[in-house]
Amino acid sequence: MDRFAWAELSAQTGQLVLLPGEVVLASQSNVALYAGDILTEWVDGIVTVTSHRVAWTHNQQLPPAARQCMAVPMAQIIQLDHKAAFLKSSAKVFLYMSAATTTRMPGPIAPGTSNSPLVKLSFRSGGSDAVYNALHASIHAEGWLAAPPIPPRSTLASGASSSSSVASGSASSSAGTTSLSSGTAPRMVGIHGISTKMEQDSKQAEASINDAFQDLNALMDKAKAMVSIAERFTAKIAKSSNDVSDADSQKFQEYLLSLGIASPVTRATHGTGELYHKELARQLAGFLAQPLAKHGGILPLMDVYCLFNRARGTALISPEDLLRACNLFEHLSLQVRLREFASGVLVVQLQDFSDESMAARTAQVVSQASNMSASDLAHNQNVSVTLAKEMLLQAETRGLVCRDDSEEGLRFYPNRFLELQG
Repeated sequence: MDRFAWAELSAQTGQLVLLPGEVVLASQSNVALYAGDILTEWVDGIVTVTSHRVAWTHNQQLPPAARQCMAVPMAQIIQLDHKAAFLKSSAKVFLYMSAATTTRMPGPIAPGTSNSPLVKLSFRSGGSDAVYNALHASIHAEGWLAAPPIPPRSTLASGASSSSSVASGSASSSAGTTSLSSGTAPRMVGIHGISTKMEQDSKQAEASINDAFQDLNALMDKAKAMVSIAERFTAKIAKSSNDVSDADSQKFQEYLLSLGIASPVTRATHGTGELYHKELARQLAGFLAQPLAKHGGILPLMDVYCLFNRARGTALISPEDLLRACNLFEHLSLQVRLREFASGVLVVQLQDFSDESMAARTAQVVSQASNMSASDLAHNQNVSVTLAKEMLLQAETRGLVCRDDSEEGLRFYPNRFLELQG
């Protein structure tokens, strides 16, 4: 256990903060740690396998800032073994590690104080096969050695020229094939001809699909690299905020948001049980920090669904999964909450969001414009019409605005009686 060092968790979500280029491969809850054959005090946690590390996080219901996490670099694991569950004995994954270094970061146990190079992961709720396979794949891939590739201009230029030459070659080849088929190709007729033609079409479609997925995988790899580069630039901007204007910083944050999430929580990496929705809720809460701050601390659930799925790329989630994740915000002590208005409209808002401040701000905007409809307020505040109507109704409930429901539609005016009372 002296190989483990404390790992950084997000203060907002309690999730493991990934290193540049790091990707989550698998995760499983209800895992205990053994130092050799001795059961440690860490008996209920979430083990996370990434391309760089193996991490163990407390699974207790604690606020994100109070959770603890420790991790060991994948490079220190020299051998793996797996033991299936038998009778009352749970399934276990054995991690044989190299000697601990005295230069590592502080951890739960000081370096050199543990004589056993073996750490056992005991899986009390299943999932050992997926974790073992992810460990095996990560060690052989050696992802911690790879840096995000940035091709030089000369490479791009040569690639473009070779692509054009290949394209021209393909065109000439296609032309030759056409002349050959028009001249000497045998003509397929009857049932055999139809069968042969269907088989050729099937093979061609399969080849096209395979090429498309290869291109998609390559694109996703590049996207992950670009997101990690953008995150590093964001960290640098945060450290040197005095040298960067607010407008430039906000613009860059918008670019980062459009790039998406480098390592989204999926059922493939986190299973299909409760852990998946808990980690999805944590990732969603961290993702919404910037959009909520930009839109006054509140967003309709429909907008949240669109923004989050856009950032996840091809790893889309269903509306049911999003709703289940949002319902866990308060249970996980996150800084966002799901709320339902009296009209049935669902929104996600910051924990410290105040209806009074929203109503006062809405009344001030209406007073400056003399009168407003829901669509006018939506355009002015950059929110949806549904949410704008709720904002006006909240202000009306508190007596700050009055309504005029006429043939022209529903409009709201400042409450002048408050000025007379003042």
